[in-house]
Amino acid sequence: MVFDNEKFLNTPMFALNQLSVFSNVADFLNFSEDNIAKQKIVALQGVEQKVADSGYEEPEVFGYRDHILTSIDFRFDVALPMRVRYAALTAFTSTVEWSVTVLKPTVPIPKEPSGMSRTIHLLFVYAQRCGISLDRQIRCLEFLIWVRNSIMHNAGVLKGYKHEQQVRAAIAAYQPNFIISNWHYIGDTVEIKRGALEPLIESWSEIIRELYTIASKRKLLVL
Repeated sequence: MVFDNEKFLNTPMFALNQLSVFSNVADFLNFSEDNIAKQKIVALQGVEQKVADSGYEEPEVFGYRDHILTSIDFRFDVALPMRVRYAALTAFTSTVEWSVTVLKPTVPIPKEPSGMSRTIHLLFVYAQRCGISLDRQIRCLEFLIWVRNSIMHNAGVLKGYKHEQQVRAAIAAYQPNFIISNWHYIGDTVEIKRGALEPLIESWSEIIRELYTIASKRKLLVL
């Protein structure tokens, strides 16, 4: 992303620490994804040596090679990416929550509607007061928070999770980056494709910057 000097100078100082966290989360995700891809290449390059060192003969050697390849695929295509992306999702959505809940409004905030999280409610209120249309982005964030909470409270499995039906109903709008699959063989979970989170992290970093900037100029916050 190209550094925008004017945007930086217009950003309230208290916003910069929050924005740096978004950047840190994106850096963690990019580094981890790249490292997983590199390590898979290394692992594949060592397969034939492992087979040769095993001492197996035909036909057992063919089954052993398949076992190694299957294990590599699961480790580098499922287990590690799942954990990295779930960790990044958790860090990203939590950063948005922190960015909103730390604000001290000059005007009281009404109580959130039943069934709506405090963060989502605050975002709708601040967006309205700042004159920004963010309905689509906030609904997407609400979906991501549901997914995050399924990870935190139900091991990522949809069955038995209290917002299962909301996730299933909403996910069509976010395919193919987010799909429901049994990619970890533990039941239906939300599979996050590579590259799905990075644009969302960048987008919300800019949304938070804009909200902070406008809210500050309109004196909507206690500074």
